[in-house]
Amino acid sequence: MIRFLPGILFFIGFLVFSYLFLPHPSIQLVFGLLVGGIVILALGMYSAVRLGRSLVLKADREAALVIGAQSLIEVLRKLEVLREHDASQGNDWPEYGDHPSITKRIASLQNP
Repeated sequence: MIRFLPGILFFIGFLVFSYLFLPHPSIQLVFGLLVGGIVILALGMYSAVRLGRSLVLKADREAALVIGAQSLIEVLRKLEVLREHDASQGNDWPEYGDHPSITKRIASLQNP
């Protein structure tokens, strides 16, 4: 909910401004609801993407504490080699969401 708060406050401010200062607030309020809904939806999607990325990197750090950073880096490098091998044969791996690349995950583990 905190991630949506700036969008919600902007939306409420726009509605209050429309109601107080526009001569025919009903038409403007409907338009304001539409614009506000789009803004809040866009902010929510952007926030969800950022949250997903940060959770993957946090999970990597937690896993590195359990099995060791070097072991996890080796596993990620093996996955990268397998992915490149499959790509050279024309088989792409499916992407799930907007996760950081394996290269970025390795860099994150090397530079804590």
